[in-house]
Amino acid sequence: MGIKLIKSKKKLFFKTSVIILLATISLTYFFGYEVRAENALYDKNGFYSRLKIFETDNFQGKPARLLQHDQNISCGKFLGDNNPTDLVYTCTMYSLLYPVFNSDIKNILIIGGSAYSVPKALFYSLPNASIDVVEIEPNLANLAEKYFDLPIDPRIHNINADGRNYLRTTNKKYDLIFVDVYYALYRQPLTQGTKEFFELAKSKLNGNGIFIVKTMGNLSRQKPSYTLSEIKTFQSVFSNTYFFADKSTASRQTQNIILFGVNNNKVVDLRDDNVTKNLSTDFLRNIKNKIIDLDRFNLAKYPEFTNNYAPIEFLMGQLYKNVYITPPQSPDQAEMLAMSNQLAGESDDIIAQTISSELKNLTTNFLIDKNSNIIGKFYPEQTNRITLTTEISKDNVLNITALLELAFYLNHIPEAPKIGIDLVFITTPAPINNDNSIIIDSNSPYNILNSVFLKSQAERLISHLYSF
Repeated sequence: MGIKLIKSKKKLFFKTSVIILLATISLTYFFGYEVRAENALYDKNGFYSRLKIFETDNFQGKPARLLQHDQNISCGKFLGDNNPTDLVYTCTMYSLLYPVFNSDIKNILIIGGSAYSVPKALFYSLPNASIDVVEIEPNLANLAEKYFDLPIDPRIHNINADGRNYLRTTNKKYDLIFVDVYYALYRQPLTQGTKEFFELAKSKLNGNGIFIVKTMGNLSRQKPSYTLSEIKTFQSVFSNTYFFADKSTASRQTQNIILFGVNNNKVVDLRDDNVTKNLSTDFLRNIKNKIIDLDRFNLAKYPEFTNNYAPIEFLMGQLYKNVYITPPQSPDQAEMLAMSNQLAGESDDIIAQTISSELKNLTTNFLIDKNSNIIGKFYPEQTNRITLTTEISKDNVLNITALLELAFYLNHIPEAPKIGIDLVFITTPAPINNDNSIIIDSNSPYNILNSVFLKSQAERLISHLYSF
């Protein structure tokens, strides 16, 4: 008996009046506890935000001490752990990726000190480096020394200033600049996400210097997209770039996104294990799993952020909608339309490249055969299999979109159908020698042209799969 497909028609509507409630829920949703005054070691108003320091017995399986700005738990340390480079958030570990790009790091700038975890990690990792920390909240350096073991050392210089203003006025050049400037949950200063800001930061880098920005976003194609516009803006300034999804490149959920630029043209293949094998943590040694493949997206269709156009705070506010995404129970109509709009008007070669990048992101069982057909296999352990086939053609975008959304669905569903599925994108129309094959073309009952919506197309395919 097949697994029943359960559809959910619930929708979440977010209003301004519930933002505070959502922020409170976010803390329990992500971390499994709610901060209360009685377990706070420190709880006072700062100059720009409410600051709390508290301890928990279970943060990622370990006891930890954490710093909270308003509703944003920004950083901290594990208790009983004497390793200062054991950072509590993986999104800060990208600061330790420098050895594969530039091992000669002498001058470091950190914009956004928070609990000073990154400055502390770099202090111990690079014993000859000088570290400037620009933090607009004046008391955080003292709190970091008292509660988070920040060394009191002349190599660490605390600068109470706005990050962009500091870059504008300083004459110093740096080998590494790391930016983490959240001031509340899903909020960062719009002045530190524009093309002009990235250009300013690049002008303060030495040759081979590294520029890293930690931000939030999601990998939805729906417009407007904060993430894809920010990536495009970053690429307009740095020619040698790398982008990372801290949780999963296959997720549309809001997560940490890392922008990584190097001030040279020497491309480093982070997917090569020989390149990353000597990095300091297992997370970094497996960084290839976090790389965002930009061949999946057409960035030309998204605007850049400039001083004259920077709806960054508004767009980041929209990220609330994606915080609570659960595994999909039905295809996403809006995502399918966004994908079809991306592929519309593109050449067959670009469409094939997009299909390949998308499938490689969703299944490890991916291949391109000798006829240039693109194949993604799901549930390879199943001997009873069905093949869904459609042609790679600019005139067949909607059917391609439906199968790619099906691939996303198959990657995320908690329970699999009791049958293996092969998605085959063919370069020329040809019969498939398989009794369990469905060819999706203009004559097929599953053809998108016979359906009112893209979503109904994918749902019909899913219903067919679960009938086995």
